Amino acid sequence: MTGDGNDPAVIAARYTEVQSWFLPESLGGILGLGSSEVERISLAWLGKAGKRWRPFLAACMFDAFAAEGGSGPDPAAVRQIVIALECVHKASLVYDDVQDGDDQRYGEPTVHVLHGVPVALTVSLHLLGLGYRLIADCAAPPDRRAAMLTLATDGHCQLCLGQGAELLWMRSPRPLTPGEVLDIFRLKTAPSFDVVFRLPALAHGAGPEVHAVLRAYAEAIGTAYQVADDLDDFHGGGDVDDVMRGRPSIVMALVHQAAGGADRDLIAETWCARRGDPARVKRLIADLGSEQAARDILAGLKRDALGSLDRLANRRLAGLLARVADMVFA
Repeated sequence: MTGDGNDPAVIAARYTEVQSWFLPESLGGILGLGSSEVERISLAWLGKAGKRWRPFLAACMFDAFAAEGGSGPDPAAVRQIVIALECVHKASLVYDDVQDGDDQRYGEPTVHVLHGVPVALTVSLHLLGLGYRLIADCAAPPDRRAAMLTLATDGHCQLCLGQGAELLWMRSPRPLTPGEVLDIFRLKTAPSFDVVFRLPALAHGAGPEVHAVLRAYAEAIGTAYQVADDLDDFHGGGDVDDVMRGRPSIVMALVHQAAGGADRDLIAETWCARRGDPARVKRLIADLGSEQAARDILAGLKRDALGSLDRLANRRLAGLLARVADMVFA
């Protein structure tokens, strides 16, 4: 991307360019896929048009580092790494849809609905392999490629721990403390942000001080993303059955912590056994200020995220990440 990285027209053009990388003819040239059915399904799924914020954000991160000069990957390698990130992300969505029993994504049937669970899981594993192969094969110095692969695989492992913690809790639910919920939230989302932010940093040979900032920022933003999503379920005059989702919830953890006696028992029963009186729990959330307490946590995470950016010398990068924070906290 050339020109002012803060120019809306330039940003829009970059977004359009990144979207074009996922057209079938473009993907086929990059991935070199054969004609097997698994490859065909993988290519079709990778080309499904979500918002693709992760690849777009990664491309913008590359642009911000490139604007500072120094040695970095050429445009072909940037494109390859960006597509690798989307391969890994789309692989995780296949698993999420199977685990959650979701029948639709992007307004269309999910992969396991169209092709069955065994084929869907095979497609997911195939996409993971493609993503890691793209990173391993990119035109970057060997030490940087090794570091990028280590980061990507470590992020994958951390996400599995977060997802596993939630799934195992759902098998044997118990009331969680706010700290325990935030730990699950952090593991479920922060590693994916961390990989998007730090792969470009590794590709450009950024120093340890930059990585320290990006790690702290990713942890705050990733946790905040989950807190904001949780709050959406309790905002305004929504359906009171939202308290019976049977998921780790910061709002439910806070109201359980604040309540006492029979109210606390009712909250635990509603949250963990999904029976009880959700309307009563909804009133307790309001009366005990638990939604506001969750919003206070969200505000603290925003302060942490934005505060970490003060340590970045690359002001274009800091501006980009500040805009990302605005999107998450809007």
